[in-house]
Amino acid sequence: LLFSDAFVINVIGETAIDKAIVAKCVSIIGIEAGLQLLFRFHLSVLIGLERQVRASLFNMLWAALRNGAVIGVIWVYPDLYAFFIWQLAATFMVVVVLKLHSIGIVQNWPRTRGLIVDIETLRGLRGFAGGMLLISLVTLVNTQLDRLLVGSLASLLELGAYSLAATIGTAMLIAASPIMMAVQ
Repeated sequence: LLFSDAFVINVIGETAIDKAIVAKCVSIIGIEAGLQLLFRFHLSVLIGLERQVRASLFNMLWAALRNGAVIGVIWVYPDLYAFFIWQLAATFMVVVVLKLHSIGIVQNWPRTRGLIVDIETLRGLRGFAGGMLLISLVTLVNTQLDRLLVGSLASLLELGAYSLAATIGTAMLIAASPIMMAVQ
């Protein structure tokens, strides 16, 4: 958020689109990335409480709102800013509903004993958690590196076309992955 102007000037460079609009869009992307972390956290709560089907349904809802309904938004208001605002709004709506849902499940979860924190168990999980963090970082770099390279080598218009094509190309995978997760 703080560095969106510097990012636009130093990484994106010259473009036909006003740099102020691009900086706002980059800021929206940053906020939405934070909301996606909350989304994944609450989704993990459902999975941890053995509610995989519900987690898959929330994942499908998010994919449909974020990647499917945006087509209607662009159809009515074809603007870059509207696209990113919709992405942010869709993620925000699903995070709020998912949070309320997961809180309801946790509050109704049977409590047979008090909270037990076993330090030795947590130490044993340290290697696993570190490995998961590393996998997440590699996945993040793997999924976004192409856009960074295309953005630095091509114009913003070409990057937008590339990102739209990548979003459309992965929409089926995004929609199908919750179903695959529930079946496995």
